[in-house]
Parts: sequence; C-alpha cells; structure tokens
Amino acid sequence: MLRRLVLLGVCLPLAAYANETPSETWLVKTDMWGNTAYQTLLLSQKGNTLSGTFDGDRLVGSRHGASLDVTVTDADKATYHLKATIDGEAMVGIADDPDTNHPGRRVSHAFTGRRLPERSHTSPQVYVHAQRLCQRVLRESCAGAHALAGRWYPYTHHRFRWRG
Repeated sequence: MLRRLVLLGVCLPLAAYANETPSETWLVKTDMWGNTAYQTLLLSQKGNTLSGTFDGDRLVGSRHGASLDVTVTDADKATYHLKATIDGEAMVGIADDPDTNHPGRRVSHAFTGRRLPERSHTSPQVYVHAQRLCQRVLRESCAGAHALAGRWYPYTHHRFRWRG
C-alpha cells in the first residue's frame, strides 16, 4: 500500500505536464527609436494556448502554426501586445507598447528574435575561451603603449599611469 502511495505521489505531478510541450527560450531584439533593447521570452505551449514570461513579466497568448499572438502584463498593469511570425529558429514581428511619454497612447516597434538552444541536463559542459591568445596579440601589438603604461589588465584594455 505504501509503495502505491509513493508511486502515485511521483506520477501524479508528472501527469499534469503530459500535454504541455517543453518551454522555449527566445532572445528578442526590439528597435526602440533607433536603440536596441534585448529581452528574454520564455514560452510554454499547451495545445494552442501559450503561457510564460517576457523579460520577467507574465504573458498569455496563442500560437496557430507559424503565427504568434501574446499579451504581456507588467507589474504596473500595463499591457504589451506582440504579434510575430516564426520561421524555424527565428521570429519577426511588431510590438504594440504603451507610450511612456504620453499615457493613453500606444506605439509600435519592430522586433526580431532567435530561439536559444536548450540547456543540457546531462553532465556539466566546459567552454574554453581564447583569452590568453588575445592577451599575447595585444601585448605584441601595443608594445609601445606598454612602455608608457603602468599595468596590464587581462580583459583587453589598459590602465595608463602617467610617470613624471
């Protein structure tokens, strides 16, 4: 009897997620009057219904084929509407946002997005960066500057100290 209760306790929460597709993570770039804003879009789909977050704010919406239509509500109860077309790992769309300078008005901004790869749930992954090579190349190309510089900083920039 105890085994059945434990098995039921393990399987019941899993059954709630049986119809829900795994979440997708997107990096969205919005052109805001010539400035690029980067935001994270996290989507979970159950049938045609979408839920998730857009830069930490709750969203609801729908997805029909390649068409995406979501409404985002932020902490101040302002609503943002996103309409996009998805083509594989990319999306293109229009965001209808409240105008922060004029309450009651709305503005449209073009945006693009790319789907981010899912994180591996297996063993930890190691990424090797070529920082040492960059340091050597910069030292050789900036040898004259190093004669004037006081100290070398490893993140590809210098700090100069005047010696008088």
